[in-house]
Amino acid sequence: MQQAHTATHYRPAAFKRSAWHCLVLLWFLLPVAGFGQQYNFDYINIKNGLVNNTVRSIYQDKKGIMYFGTNSGISIYYGNAFKSIDEVNGKKIGIINQIVGNPKDSVYVIASTIPFFYQLQGQRLEKHATNAPVYIYSMQYDEGRFLVCADDGLRVFEQGQFKKINLLTRDTIRFISKIISCNDSLWLIGRLGGSMELVNKKSLQTTAISYKLTVTQFYKDAQGNIWIATKDKGVLYLSAADIAGNRLQLSAVPPALQFLANAEINDITGDREGNIYFATVGKGLVKMLPNRQVEIINTRNGLSSLHVRTAFVDREGNLWVGTNMGIDKLSISRLNIYNDRFGLQSNICYDAALFKNRFLITPNNLGFSVIDDKNKSIINYPLPVQNESYPFRTFIADNRIYVLNRNSVAVVNDNFSGKSPYTNITSFPARIN
Repeated sequence: MQQAHTATHYRPAAFKRSAWHCLVLLWFLLPVAGFGQQYNFDYINIKNGLVNNTVRSIYQDKKGIMYFGTNSGISIYYGNAFKSIDEVNGKKIGIINQIVGNPKDSVYVIASTIPFFYQLQGQRLEKHATNAPVYIYSMQYDEGRFLVCADDGLRVFEQGQFKKINLLTRDTIRFISKIISCNDSLWLIGRLGGSMELVNKKSLQTTAISYKLTVTQFYKDAQGNIWIATKDKGVLYLSAADIAGNRLQLSAVPPALQFLANAEINDITGDREGNIYFATVGKGLVKMLPNRQVEIINTRNGLSSLHVRTAFVDREGNLWVGTNMGIDKLSISRLNIYNDRFGLQSNICYDAALFKNRFLITPNNLGFSVIDDKNKSIINYPLPVQNESYPFRTFIADNRIYVLNRNSVAVVNDNFSGKSPYTNITSFPARIN
């Protein structure tokens, strides 16, 4: 008999829970590969104290307090209780377009009815700035100030005042919906029904212009590429290389995202693992993994509604999804999936055993894998005996690890190092059941 001798090591970016969580989650992954992932959301809505179920904006301040902008005011969430504000001086606030803040923890609220601009003072909303634009679509904090996208073009908000920026753009439509800083010298601006333009920050002149479309959000990934959410063109993509070359040449999105070609996209955000989330109308929340593959999160696997208005990842890594049915929260402490996308050699797992409260041993159809929770790594081992049927059971006895095949039992080297993971292999003439 010939012993297998190669081990492959994999270190994923984020393993945060104990091996007991791994045991539970691997159990739910048995035994069919490709089964749709179920997501364990917490649901927050008017029954829990939310002021309105349609959530359009989410923000978190430095203290961890969450703010939700809805169709009839804002709700402040302290983790166990709500404070909701739906009127100021006896007048209903109405739809909240956006809640934003700065590093000093000043929180501003943009409404869709007059007066459009408020500052949150404690648990009160106060009208702020006498020279606010007639209508503010969005604000973006950038280089110590807010860039303000308004009905009359672009403004800057600093020291409590709005100041007009006279852009020398080519498109005659002044209404700007979104802006993002591409690099030290360029902004990308988007409009409702107008052209996108790359604008030089110093000269304020257009360096490149696109065709007409309605932009709802920009998101810049870790590589400097910009993902563009639109109301009528789905998801668009501008590479960092094109931006550096002052080119507004939209690249093809990954094939897995092409089904969103004509979808309405409300928002885009990302997490620290490199996943990007697209909030859609009618298709739920689309999650693109770092390898550009896609997972669809919809009502079949836990989402409360297919109509997603916004998505937000807080500083702890929790995902908050604003829908027309309230907020769906996915806590990182309640979900940890180990599969072939994160280094596991196979999704078909037949058993699991915990060793030394640290290592999770799981046999599969290619051999067995060891999840090391302390060092945050996965080690994959081949079959104990070449050309033999797959392992189907693992157990711990006398502080030793045993892996059972159909016709043999192997003792595993418990330091999980070296080229020979097995210290002893015993074959049996009859099949083990």
